[in-house]
Amino acid sequence: MAAGGQQEPGAAELYFRECFEVNESLIGPNEPETLAMLRRLALVYIDEARWPEAEERCRLLCTRWEAAAGPAHARTLDARASWAGTLYQLGRNAEACAVL
Repeated sequence: MAAGGQQEPGAAELYFRECFEVNESLIGPNEPETLAMLRRLALVYIDEARWPEAEERCRLLCTRWEAAAGPAHARTLDARASWAGTLYQLGRNAEACAVL
């Protein structure tokens, strides 16, 4: 554990965060490859039950897919469902329902 009770980042987190940041700067924030790395980073946080980090990434993913492909696109809807799930895990049920 790191100072302040936070977990040390694992190899997967470091890898996907770096890939996301590089893609974001080189090819753009709303490109499918960039969003795929953001999704994988969010999934790392979900798998580790790191709900605040997962919620932040899922919210960003949903916003970016909506901007890139529209609100009814399958990837936007998938991101929205993941975001709602993280809100539920955080006990923010009303927000989770509103997201869906």
